[in-house]
Amino acid sequence: MPIIDFREIPEAHLASGLQDTFELFARDFFVDIFKFKIISEPSRGADGGKDLLVSESHQGTLSASSFTWLVSCKHKAHSGKTITSNDENNIKDRLSEHKANGFIGFYSTLPSSGLNNRFESFKSENRIEIFDREKIEKYILEHKRYELFKRYFPKSYKRWIEIDGKNIPSKIFDSYQPLSCIVCGKDLLKVERKENVNHGIIGMVIDSDTENNKCTECYVACIGECDRRAQAYYWQNGKITAWDELSDLLIPTIYIRRYMALINQLQSGEMEMEDKALEDYKKILLCVSQYVFRHQSAREMERVKILAGLPDGI
Repeated sequence: MPIIDFREIPEAHLASGLQDTFELFARDFFVDIFKFKIISEPSRGADGGKDLLVSESHQGTLSASSFTWLVSCKHKAHSGKTITSNDENNIKDRLSEHKANGFIGFYSTLPSSGLNNRFESFKSENRIEIFDREKIEKYILEHKRYELFKRYFPKSYKRWIEIDGKNIPSKIFDSYQPLSCIVCGKDLLKVERKENVNHGIIGMVIDSDTENNKCTECYVACIGECDRRAQAYYWQNGKITAWDELSDLLIPTIYIRRYMALINQLQSGEMEMEDKALEDYKKILLCVSQYVFRHQSAREMERVKILAGLPDGI
């Protein structure tokens, strides 16, 4: 089932003031994902059979070259009709007129079989690339262009974030903070997470000789071999381990409960933690928070910087 609903972009043939949006989306798509240079911006009126001219740079060992693409945008998502040969006339002449090396069809639906056959006949002489709705969606998601997604398809983005948003870290720190397995080093926050499947554990190393079961160290590990190796290491050194499922801590309600439980246990004396263990656990909580908390706005991030510069108590 498609994730992006291209009908969120206004129709191109209605003079609503937003009829250029699909062309602007195409421009931002190629700049953001492919780092193309824009030679000719979208404009209203006669465009000579091109919506965009973009340049792709190739850097060799001793020299650089560029390749110019003519981009033709066709937005028929509202009608659901295919792009036909009548929609793409005189492709060779248009390439020649604009001194372009190749042609890109950028479509919110699909090309018809007749148009596909025409493209195939051109490929022996010209570079032809087609970006249909599925290919566009694939590039946005695989390249993690979430800001582009949200800007042009806010409703689709909202639906998607409710389902798959757990896989996107919030921008609450200056840079992303990984949470690495103590054994293999894999970032357990980056693995693909599925419902009802746990991929990692949060381990607590307990000194059983102390009256209050003092925690001396905290760690994370992959479920399976890495977890077994970590437990074996600590057992050989006279320690026991307790653990929680990492996937549970990624649930906001459980995250808050674990956080409050730790504070209450430390305050009551029910649990003791050595300095290293507390620092370990604090780091785990901070890393996990990237997938629990919401994104901060630019204004909120600026406010954080201002408050961080103030003395405590003000």
